[in-house]
This record gives sequence, structure tokens and C-alpha cells, in this order.
Amino acid sequence: MPDRFVKKTRTALMLRAAACVIASLGLSVSDRALAAPLFGYDAVAQRFAKPSEREKPTELPGVNQRIAAVLTEIDTKADPALVPYGLFQRGLYLSALARATVLAEKGDASAQTLVGEINRRGLGVTRNLDAALGWYQLAAEGGNREAAFQLAFLHLDGLGVDKDKERAAKLFQQAAKKGHVLANYNVGLMHLTGEVLEKDFEKAGAHLLRAAKDGNADAQFAMGELYREGMGVNQDEILATIYFGKAARQGHDTAQIEYAVRLLNGIGIGKNEEDAAWWFAINARRGNAIAQNRLAHLYRTGKGVPVDPVNMARWHLISKKAGFEDDVLDEQLSELDDEAMAVAEQLAAEWRPE
Repeated sequence: MPDRFVKKTRTALMLRAAACVIASLGLSVSDRALAAPLFGYDAVAQRFAKPSEREKPTELPGVNQRIAAVLTEIDTKADPALVPYGLFQRGLYLSALARATVLAEKGDASAQTLVGEINRRGLGVTRNLDAALGWYQLAAEGGNREAAFQLAFLHLDGLGVDKDKERAAKLFQQAAKKGHVLANYNVGLMHLTGEVLEKDFEKAGAHLLRAAKDGNADAQFAMGELYREGMGVNQDEILATIYFGKAARQGHDTAQIEYAVRLLNGIGIGKNEEDAAWWFAINARRGNAIAQNRLAHLYRTGKGVPVDPVNMARWHLISKKAGFEDDVLDEQLSELDDEAMAVAEQLAAEWRPE
């Protein structure tokens, strides 16, 4: 499998996975409504905190009364089992930890996951990876897919435990079987590259397809690649374009350029030069040298945009400064008159990525 789309996504995945903790617990709309941001001193939680972990009192008048009111509202309106998550979303981490610990000690796998998350990230308390590992392990054994996923990353990176890629792979597979989107993506990549798990394009495609159908942009881009190359799936340019388009609409920059190329050339979709120019322009303005080069060629040929020698020169100069060489465009520059070249050079000098 080409290495070009085995991306360094771990940091992004970890950030997104943290956001998934609450979502994976199935909170109702009314419960989420209780999670509006609130900044203040979590006075109620102080009796649960060790001296070194206690927050400093705020000087804002009446904030303790506001906290008490919030807790009363949550206690009266929410299912008691969901109270810790409402507190967590409001940033009242010590109160969330205290309430979740009570449930966790009774064997609630979701609460165990939340306690693990708070300890792993050090939210309101000193970061404690040993505690996080213990709670994640209990929750994973209880069938919680988010716990299995987070535990997998701890083993993969050797955080609080010896690095163990084989153990991480098994935990990713455990979470994937329960429908965890990012776990399916990671298992797919492992089968794709042959790292830890056996190289198997069909298994890779199956896991990546699940993640893609669940809306993961990286998996959608990967499926576009697989359908384009016919790896683990039947080659299908239409499906390739569909998945590149899905990822593009979610902001996946590499997918946006691939989708633009397909629109420009009519690969797997009807030719649409104006839409292709639009996608190239978005990425050119963001600083992508490939998109800048493609956009310069469109201004040269008049495909999707009017012929414009100044903008052609402008985007070529910008992409060339980024290291993208193009002999055809260099030749076009030599044919510009001094006035047009001066304007293009000024525009290029003034350009900043959006």
C-alpha cells in the first residue's frame, strides 16, 4: 500500500477521541443542554480533593451560589447516572470525578471510563496514568469501547505502561468490534501497512469502510484510495470519487485536491471545471503549493476561470517560493510584459495564507 495516505493522525485522533467520551455515553439532548459552559469555583468538590489538588477560590462574588444552583439543576433534571457527565461538560471536573467514582466503584463501566479520562488528562487533579490505566482496564473488561480505545493508545505509546503494540492492536480490535469509529480506522491502517497485524487489504478495506460510513474523513479518503487502486476492493472510479468527495466536504485538504482533479478531468463524475477551480482556490488560499500550481494552470488555460496572466503569474510565484517548480509556467512568465509582471510580483509578495 502506498505510504502517502498513512498519515500522522495520532494527535488529531487523540483530540477527537477525548471529545467522543461524552458522545459515546448516549446523552440526551436535554442532558446536553445542561452542559453550557460555566466558569467558576467548584466549591462542592473541595471536600473530595486532596490539599495539593484543591482549586484556589475565586474572588467573583456569588459564584459559589451559582455553582450550587447548577448542581441542584443537574441533580433535579438529569438521570442520576448521567450527572457526572453533565458536570464534566461544564468543566466541573472535581465534582464530576467525585460523582463518577461512586458509580465506578459499583461497576458502572461508563463511569469507570470517565474516571480514567479525568485521571489521564489531569483535569482538576494531578495527572495519574496509573489510575487511568486501572479504571480503563476495568471499563474495557466491562465492555466499554471508549475505554478499550483509550487503553490501546496508552499501550501503543507506552504511557504509564510498557509499550506493547500487540496489546494495543487487540484493544483496538476489541473497540472496533463494538463499532468504535476511530478504532476501526486504526485497525484498518494496521492491516493496510502490516504493522503489528498481518497485511491484509480486504480486512483493511472492511474496517476502513465501517469508519468511512460512520463519517470519519481520514477513512473516507483512504477508501477513495483503495477504490482508485483496486486494493482489497474492486476498482471503482465512481466510488473512489464519492469517497474523496465525502472527505473533501469535511475539510480533508488532500481529498479536496484529489476531488478537484477528478472534477477537472471527469474521473468518476461529470466534468465540472468551475467546481474544480473552486476547490483548488480554497486550498491555494490556505497555502497548499500543489493547489496553487493547479490554479495557476487554470488561469493560464481558462478552465473554470477566465484567462488571467497576472493571476497565473501570481500563483505560480507563490507556489514556486514554496518549492514547486514548473517549466511550463516559467516560460509563461517570460512572456509577460513588465507592468503585468510587476503587479503579479507585488500580489505574490503581499499574499498570506488564510
